[in-house]
Amino acid sequence: MTFFSEKRRKDYLLPVKVVEYGGNVRYTERLTQGPLMEQNMFDYPDYCEILGKGYVILDFGREYFGGIRLFFHSNGYPSIKPYLRIRFGESLGECCSEIGEKNAVTDHSTRDMVCYMPPNSDMEWGATGYRFVRLDFLEEGIFRLNRVYGTYVHSESDPMGSFTCDNQLVNDIFNTAAHTLHLNMQNCVWDGIKRDQHIWCGDLYPEILGILYLYGDCRELENTFDYIIEYSPRNHWHSNIPLYTMWFLLCMKEYFSKTGKVKPAYVEEAKRSLLIIEKCIEDDGSLCFEKGDLIHGGKPYFFDWPTVGKPDSVFACYALTLYTLREIIECRYFGNEVIALAKAIEKRLSLRSKEDSEVKAISALGLLVDKSDRDTSLKYILEGGAKGYSMFMTYFISKALAENGHMQDAFENNLKYYGGMLKMGATSFWEGFNVEWMENACGITERPKEGQKDIHGDFGECCYIGYRHSLCHGWSCGVLAYFIEYLVGFKLDNGDCTRFTLKPNLCGLKHVQCKIPTARGVLEIELTQKDGEIERRLHIPEGMTLVE
Repeated sequence: MTFFSEKRRKDYLLPVKVVEYGGNVRYTERLTQGPLMEQNMFDYPDYCEILGKGYVILDFGREYFGGIRLFFHSNGYPSIKPYLRIRFGESLGECCSEIGEKNAVTDHSTRDMVCYMPPNSDMEWGATGYRFVRLDFLEEGIFRLNRVYGTYVHSESDPMGSFTCDNQLVNDIFNTAAHTLHLNMQNCVWDGIKRDQHIWCGDLYPEILGILYLYGDCRELENTFDYIIEYSPRNHWHSNIPLYTMWFLLCMKEYFSKTGKVKPAYVEEAKRSLLIIEKCIEDDGSLCFEKGDLIHGGKPYFFDWPTVGKPDSVFACYALTLYTLREIIECRYFGNEVIALAKAIEKRLSLRSKEDSEVKAISALGLLVDKSDRDTSLKYILEGGAKGYSMFMTYFISKALAENGHMQDAFENNLKYYGGMLKMGATSFWEGFNVEWMENACGITERPKEGQKDIHGDFGECCYIGYRHSLCHGWSCGVLAYFIEYLVGFKLDNGDCTRFTLKPNLCGLKHVQCKIPTARGVLEIELTQKDGEIERRLHIPEGMTLVE
């Protein structure tokens, strides 16, 4: 027999609230009450009853990945037609939408289905991202629900890292990012749990950083790297997009330097990628990805969704490639041959002249590699605060500000940006977000009133318009690494997982406690702002050294 065993865990959750119901529905309060029954029982007396056609909308309190488990009583109806419609939604509006309405879809996971439920049955449906579930009974009859459970499928890995401080909004942002990452840690690291239940090599970077700071080395990370290297076609750029190869190299660098764990196949993949990049460099140091002789998906200069079609996305690809090479050079775990190759390519690439961009994410990268004018870049990034932020690139925008004397601006912009999502009801962070969307918009737990916009259904851009928009996307979590590296001030030294520096900047916070998993154990840091100085208490694992 050929088989594999599931290594994820499944929990069963009662709904926390009945949001709404219609038709002749009785005893809905029983759906949110115990006891927690593992087994459906014949003739159980405390059921919810639907007489004729009707519906019930349930709220499970926060975003989960999974589906729904239904315990049915001895129902009575005249036919065996599929009579139950199940709709999952990351927002209340989405779970009440029709397919096509405000771009509601079932892409990558079925979230709208009609099925038949026999009497006295116990069945599960769905594998998607959801907070809300709507059950519509489509036929005349008597339907009795003993229990409705949400299923929560997730990694068995437990986080070793943590962060708490004296500002509750900061704590909420950190914890929401951590929940978002955990939801996307399935057998491999996914991009999203409703849409993009895939390994996207280019989207992984903020997730890899965050997971390493929460979990350290774990099964899901190793599986992700192994799957990419073993199953990706050899004659393609990673995920069919040239820049995704750069992102994957950056992911490998973070994994090597934070775990000290290197496989020969990973190093060989890095070398193969660098040899391809080498073919794409023109005499003046510019990039021409069409020269790489690899198949790409028609987007040779795709940087991120908000910059699609913008001419300076070519410069963005150049800047990220240069950034990637410099990161490889600083990471000794790649070995002498790969580092020497990266140095040679970096030298050629550095010949390109400087360029400025008004796009904040591109300005940030140009600034980080010293290929944009500093004053011009800072002007563009600072203008409007959190307006114009790219969800995928928040880490780099924050990094560029923090490393150029604007740590307080970076901190406050993150609170406005991520705090804006929380204000709109987010329990996990989204695929995309603009702070301007909040004006006259209702949150994800509401239906819009007359004249109001729906924050989920009425916004979005590019591939994530309307209800297709994912409200749980791992690439949104760059803020977690920013808190660790710049608020706490923790950084590994010279690509070595045994030496670190600590240069905190608390941005007005009075007290921070942090645990960071390392290759040598968990590093514990406590920081207290007192009389203009930061007092430090550290518990450093054996084998690690603080570089003063």
